[in-house]
Amino acid sequence: MILAVGNIKGGVSKTTLAINLAIALSREDSDVLLIDGDELATAMAFTSLRTSARNGRGPGYTAVALHGANLRTQARQMAAKYSDIVIDVGGRDTGSLRAALTVADIVLVPLEAPQLRPLGSRADPQSPGNQPRTAGLCRHQRSGPAELPHGRRQPSSRLGN
Repeated sequence: MILAVGNIKGGVSKTTLAINLAIALSREDSDVLLIDGDELATAMAFTSLRTSARNGRGPGYTAVALHGANLRTQARQMAAKYSDIVIDVGGRDTGSLRAALTVADIVLVPLEAPQLRPLGSRADPQSPGNQPRTAGLCRHQRSGPAELPHGRRQPSSRLGN
């Protein structure tokens, strides 16, 4: 399965979600590839920290940084080698985001969570932090044949369907 985590909005926990999905899938004994498609390379930085914290045992998944059309080309080529590929892309409309959308079996779009405040408190409605916000997660699965190319598994049973 190729799963992309993306949104044109920054700061909505795309990288956190992508990393946690890669770790969770690797704990299922899957051979997981995490592609960091964000020029900020936060997923690669986290992977380095995780490797250090695990005393050099590795992060539990393979991580690479790929951008633009190269992301699409390499993801397609590596799909046969890995059970699962998780792609993290940056918070803006980039070639990497568009490339990820073209190869993904599933696209997760994390949305900005609302700010919480104590029950019964009154806040200034003019304050920028008190403007209404939306929260949620959108999951889109590409329609098509039940059989995925390269012998990849159908993701629905593993993602709660």
